[in-house]
Amino acid sequence: MTVLERIGEMTESVFLAYRSAVAEGLRNVDITKLLNLLQQVETLQRWYKTVSILAENQFAFTDDIDEKLIDSILDEKDVENAVKEYYLLDDKKRLVSLIDRCNCSIKSYNNIELFSQIVSAFEQNSYHLACIGLFAVIDGMLSQASMKNTTGYRERFKIIHDKINSETPLSRLDKRLICLYYAFDKIDNTAFRDSRFHEEEPSNINRHWTIHGRSRRHYELIDCIKLFQWVEAIIIMDQYDPSIAEEED
Repeated sequence: MTVLERIGEMTESVFLAYRSAVAEGLRNVDITKLLNLLQQVETLQRWYKTVSILAENQFAFTDDIDEKLIDSILDEKDVENAVKEYYLLDDKKRLVSLIDRCNCSIKSYNNIELFSQIVSAFEQNSYHLACIGLFAVIDGMLSQASMKNTTGYRERFKIIHDKINSETPLSRLDKRLICLYYAFDKIDNTAFRDSRFHEEEPSNINRHWTIHGRSRRHYELIDCIKLFQWVEAIIIMDQYDPSIAEEED
């Protein structure tokens, strides 16, 4: 069972407890405590649903998922449009920040020159070219990250798993890592899935079709946003220090 599935199970169990309490006439139940718990669970359940929707649409959200963003994702039928509006708001402030953060951290992966050229292509609306470059950068980053010791990564998720089992509140970093872990699990099954080129091209962006020059899809701004997110997500998961993570939250 994944961490995210465990969260879903927890929310269901609390609502079952609530219905049981009602059925028993709420005897010996601290109503204030119960309502407070239900409010917390409802917030967590909305976050869980939003994370699931974003992941299904290939988004590895690296910003904090706040209530305003949750509302926009849950209320908007076109998820890609909701995410695009999020990044283009206030003169593209969030998009510029995302790219700047990637640019500051990409140096350690020896891809600064290529990344600079990708950003130039992106700014000229050459989205197809930018996506080819971003997939190349992502390939290099994943290759470099996979050669490192993954003990810290496993340690961090053991901490999160233990928190969930003990119903301890999750920190901002906990939630962010859960979101990214779940997103990459979904992305791996779509964007990095081996494709048979004699079949129809997938509707979602796919590494193999893009890198091998087989793609005939129309690349858009939102495709680049997804890949910029993936770059930062790899950086976050690869570079965090579990020994100081709790102190920073």
